[in-house]
Order: sequence, then structure tokens, then C-alpha cells
Amino acid sequence: MAKTEDKNSLPDDVESSENTLFYGNISEAINYYNTAYEYLDAIQSYQSVRLIVLETWLLLDFTVRQLILAGLGLSKYENDELNLKSNLLPRNFRGCLNLLTKLRDYNKQLPHKPEEYPFLGSLDYVSYLFENDEEATKKVVKLTDEYCKINSIPKPGTINENDYRFVKKDWIDVAEQIDDNWQKKAKRINTVRNYAAHSYSDKKIASKLGYHGDSIITQTRKHCLNMFDDLLGIKPKENA
Repeated sequence: MAKTEDKNSLPDDVESSENTLFYGNISEAINYYNTAYEYLDAIQSYQSVRLIVLETWLLLDFTVRQLILAGLGLSKYENDELNLKSNLLPRNFRGCLNLLTKLRDYNKQLPHKPEEYPFLGSLDYVSYLFENDEEATKKVVKLTDEYCKINSIPKPGTINENDYRFVKKDWIDVAEQIDDNWQKKAKRINTVRNYAAHSYSDKKIASKLGYHGDSIITQTRKHCLNMFDDLLGIKPKENA
């Protein structure tokens, strides 16, 4: 497997589906899939249950944090210096997951902000119009009010941003994949990860996933790769 150096294409070795848990532009998608490649590559090569679990959780945590920033329109400002994923968002995975679902559910109940409404300019501009041609300005305002009434859209200056969604519908559609079953599976790997963070026993860590015997590494690796496909909609192409 190899990362892509082409800034206009996705990595060749990572396969995604229509249900990939990602929202963003092509540049952000390339960065995300290159990051996913690194974790998938590590999971396929490690001969340690502990490391496989930790890498699995890191990509899951990264994905949830990336989705939150994208929903808030902050992913375009993310860089190594700011590191908004760590410095702005909750410290733990459950906190981030809770924030993401609240962000989605809160916005689902709100209407879309009207995409088209008349523009009169700033208050300074309107004041300038009144000072220079009061009658003409009054006529424009009257026609604007009539236009808004006919088309059932808010008058300029009357929109309360808190009354409308502040995330995109397409983002909500992506976040809708995080249902109760998704959360149950994600929280399970988070619990196992918390145990693995303080244990170096592959046998004990694998037992938390229900695996025992001589093939615990293979079983854990398969479990984690399947989880990526199921929860994130990504997988190595050789496993497609």
C-alpha cells in the first residue's frame, strides 16, 4: 500500500463506499484517505493485538473529530499548529461522539436558512440612499417588502441566525449513519481501547473482544478491518 502524492486524486489502495463517514472537499478527502491508509497499513502489519486495537481506535476517533469540524465549517482551518481536533473538541471519544450527535439532532429540527432573499446592503449604504434620494429609497424598500411577501421569504435584516440550521443538509445525511447500532459498536472498541491503554497482555485485550486461542491476532485484525468497513465505509482494496 502507498499514499498518493497526487493532490487531485484519492489513494489507490483505500476503497470507500457511498456510506463513508466523511464530509468535505476533495483536498480534505485526500488528506483523510491518506490518514486512513496509514492506520489501515499499520493494522495489517502489526503482530500485536494491543497495537491493532489502539490504531483502530485512533482512526475512529480521528474520523469523528474530523466530521465535527467539517459540520461546523472549521475543518478548512485545521493545521498542525492549531490542532483544532485536540485543542477545541472534548478530550475523550464519548464526549466527541455525544457532541456530534447533539449537533446533528439539534440542526435536524430547524428549517433551512433561505438561500435567496433581497439584498439592500449595509445600514450605512441604506442611510446613504435615504440621504441622497429618499423617495427612490422608499420605493425600493416597498418593492422589496412586496417581493418578500409574494415569495414567502424573510425581509432583509429580519433573519435570526438562531432560527435556522447552521450545518449543511449533506453533512446531516452523513452524520445520520451514526445510529444506535453504530454507537454500540464504536463504544465497545472505545472500552477495549481504554483497557489496552493500560495493559500489555494481548490475551487479555483480545478476550475483551471475545477472542481466545492461538489466532487472537488474526481474529482481532479481521474484527477491526470489518469494523472500518461497517462503521467508516473504508477498507483496503486487497480486502474488498
